[in-house]
This record gives sequence, structure tokens and C-alpha cells, in this order.
Amino acid sequence: ALAHAPAGPLLIGAAWLGLAAAAARTLHISWANLLVLLALAYALGLGIIQGRARYVTSYGYGESGRAEVLGWAESNAVRGSALLSPPNLQAELQGLGFRGAGHGVWRSREDVLGHLRREAPSAVVLSATENAAWQLRWLLHEPPDELAACREGFRRIGSFWVCRLPRRQGPAR
Repeated sequence: ALAHAPAGPLLIGAAWLGLAAAAARTLHISWANLLVLLALAYALGLGIIQGRARYVTSYGYGESGRAEVLGWAESNAVRGSALLSPPNLQAELQGLGFRGAGHGVWRSREDVLGHLRREAPSAVVLSATENAAWQLRWLLHEPPDELAACREGFRRIGSFWVCRLPRRQGPAR
């Protein structure tokens, strides 16, 4: 309960610091060595907590639903087609037979629109942890005409949004 109170982490930290100072004085440990020990203990504790978390704690911190999104892509996107997707999914999407969007696609609105027009993706995958706020606001709330089918059709899966697009007639390339 204390850890979830507004000042809880600060109070808990102060208590640990006081305990560490008392231990340092009793054991005759210098402040420099004490700080090194505290840093190591913090890193070890953080590693244990992150190892037990039920979500990604590395790059893309807080991501959830990755496996489900990849399963959704397998079931809903056209194999061999392009997807408008965050770069962190590119390797896995390629392994499933899709062409993901690289980093260059996400630099500007014009780059995103160019990808949509050039590649005619069969689906869109957006990520709360990968896409910038301007990208999410634009594509989820004011999508361009190329994503008209997604205006009311985005589905939330964990920290992702997905939408299947109708296939254009003729070759995409």
C-alpha cells in the first residue's frame, strides 16, 4: 500500500538509505563503497523485477500483445504483401512472409503517404510504444484517404492497433 501512495517510493527509498547508512557506520564501510553497493543492489533488484514482468521491459517498454498481433497478421493480411507497421516488428513480419515498413517510412507524413501509395499494404499495425504521438493521432483519429477503411475499423490488441485494408486491384508495385 505504501509503495502505491504518492510519496510511498520516496519514503521507502529514504528508509533504505537510512538502513544502509546505519549498516555502513556499523560495518565501517566508506560512503563511496556504500554508494557502489547501493547501485549494484538497485541494478540487481531492477533486473529481478523486470525479469518477472508480464510485458516487454526493454526497448518498447510496456509493450504487450506482440504475439497476438503477429497471429492477427497471419490470419488477416495477405502473405507477400506490405504492411504499414512499426520497424521493431519488421524481422518477425518478414519471417512470416510480409514486407514490413522500415524506419524511413515513419520520418514524415509524406513518407508514410508515399509508402501507402507505393506499396498498397494489406494491413496497418500501429504501436503505442514505437510510433510517435503525432503518428498515432494522425493515423488513428484523422487517417488519410488511403486508410479510409480504418476510420472506424482499428482494433486494439495490447499496446497495438491493427486494421485490415481492402486489396487494390492490380499489382502493388
